[in-house]
Parts: sequence; C-alpha cells; structure tokens
Amino acid sequence: DLHSFPTRRSSDLDLEHPNPFDGTTRIEFNLPSAGIARFCVTDALGRQVYCVTDYFFSGTNTISFNRDNLPAGVYYYSVEYNGERRMKKMILR
Repeated sequence: DLHSFPTRRSSDLDLEHPNPFDGTTRIEFNLPSAGIARFCVTDALGRQVYCVTDYFFSGTNTISFNRDNLPAGVYYYSVEYNGERRMKKMILR
C-alpha cells in the first residue's frame, strides 16, 4: 500500500479537510510509534514550499497547513518517518 508505513496495514495519510481548499486545510496522519517525522509540501514542479521536522505521537497526528501566499494549483504533501515516505495530492483554489 502506497500510504502505509511498514508496521501498519491501513492508510497512514488520511484525507485533508477540505480538499480542494482556499486558506487552511487539516492533514491527518498516523504513526505506528512516537518519534521524529518530517512533513513537507511541494508544488507541481517538485519545488518545496513548506517543510517542518518535529516530534509526533503514536497514532493520529494533525497538521494545519495555511496557504500563505501560494498561488492556486496542485500541491503534494508528504510525511517521512523512519526512512519511509508517503505522499498525497491536494488542490489549492
């Protein structure tokens, strides 16, 4: 499964709410255990527009992503944890 970390069988990147979004969206992701994870957003050309590395808890975590001054378009967000990276698409109106 593209969105599963090795110790889980269900999706680790849940849908963002809302998508498409105008200003702010919430992105939920699950980690099999607590630890350091990296959350990044890239544009359709692969340019990194936002990134944060932080300590997250085991289970469901939520990040609020604010568009700031980003133009409308397709973006990709990813979570990297324990050497594994999962990615999904979001649309900014």
